[in-house]
Amino acid sequence: MAKKERLDVIINDMNRNPHHWRLDQFRAMHRNGMKIWIGNGFFGYHVEQPNYYEPTLREKWQLHKALRRLRAYIADYIANKQTPPKPPTTS
Repeated sequence: MAKKERLDVIINDMNRNPHHWRLDQFRAMHRNGMKIWIGNGFFGYHVEQPNYYEPTLREKWQLHKALRRLRAYIADYIANKQTPPKPPTTS
């Protein structure tokens, strides 16, 4: 499988299964162990694991758009997460 096709698979998975991904300040991590470095911003994006890969500028733009959608999904999930009900108070 060519590197371009692999990045397309990654972006497609971000769009279809955002719950499989975790984000921190520096990396996007998939549950299967794939890590994408996002810490240096748009021009610093690269795949760290399983094999190092430096995407082209166009691929970085596609990855950037997918990461924005992933961040929006995570923010929406956190905002709508239900909190457990409070126990009744006895007065």
